[in-house]
Amino acid sequence: MPKERPCRKQHDLQSWWKAKPPDLYSTCHTFDTFGFCPYGVACRNGLTHVDPDTLSNMVDTEKYEKMKIYEVKQTVDRTLQKYLKTHRVVFRKSYDYFEKEGIS
Repeated sequence: MPKERPCRKQHDLQSWWKAKPPDLYSTCHTFDTFGFCPYGVACRNGLTHVDPDTLSNMVDTEKYEKMKIYEVKQTVDRTLQKYLKTHRVVFRKSYDYFEKEGIS
């Protein structure tokens, strides 16, 4: 059995937060727009939406509820996703159009 190497990643969140590089901008566009940032503490503009004491991600409930109607749901079947990623779906009309227009 191979010898396991110890993990080199920082697992102490408080220490990681203190050593984190400074934010890139003074505000987080995602948080300002949607009232929630899915990146949480990992956001490069996290000071605007992360509580520095608890390191929990804040939510602006007013904006979040308003923008919730625009939430995107995954509606593409997993098999179709796989075929699209591996270029196994043929878009015949598109190919014909490109050929007719001389676009490669």
